[in-house]
Amino acid sequence: MKKWILAFIWGFFAVNSAWDYFTNLINKVALKEWGIVVTEKDLLCTFLVLFVLLHLISLLHEKIQHWHAEFLKKKALRKQNEFNKMMDAYFSSKS
Repeated sequence: MKKWILAFIWGFFAVNSAWDYFTNLINKVALKEWGIVVTEKDLLCTFLVLFVLLHLISLLHEKIQHWHAEFLKKKALRKQNEFNKMMDAYFSSKS
C-alpha cells in the first residue's frame, strides 16, 4: 500500500510538472505567434476534445476494419460461387 501511495505522489508531481511545462510553452507560442492568451481551462477543454475525437476515430477505425473484412469474405464467396457455376457447366457439358 505504501508503494502505491509513493507511486501516486511521484506520478502526480511528474504529470503536474509536465502539464505546467506544456501550458507555459503553449501560452508563450500562442502569445508570440497570434497574440492571444490561452487559459488552463481552454487547454484542458482542448485536450479533452482531442481525446474524445481520437477515441471516436479509433472506434470508427475498428468498425471500418470489421466491415471491410466482411466485404472481402463476401467478395471471395461470390468469386468462389461463380467459379463453381462455371465448373458445373463445364462438367455437365462433358457428360
